[in-house]
Amino acid sequence: LKHGDIVLFLSPLKTNNTCVKRIRAMEGDIINGTLTVPADHIWVEGDNPEFSTDSRYFGPIPLSSVILRIYFKPLPPTIFSGYDTLPLSSWSTWKRLLDRIKKLVNE
Repeated sequence: LKHGDIVLFLSPLKTNNTCVKRIRAMEGDIINGTLTVPADHIWVEGDNPEFSTDSRYFGPIPLSSVILRIYFKPLPPTIFSGYDTLPLSSWSTWKRLLDRIKKLVNE
């Protein structure tokens, strides 16, 4: 994990809930000149700070609560060309579309 990564983690506030936030600070980093992130913890914040409940509210989270790092690979809009008139209820349509996406992701 590194600064800027987006992670899915167990909510420190609600049992059986998860959250998705961006890592702003790692172990040893200083937040706002006053708080040092403790060992084996990270500081997470939402991308929309006005409406995000994050480490500014619940503090640093333990690395052990991180379930996975979320990775996005942008796909070109043309990925869906030719599918606007096909029935999306058809499995073969979905399979062709997924095959096209897999090919682009693996490039």
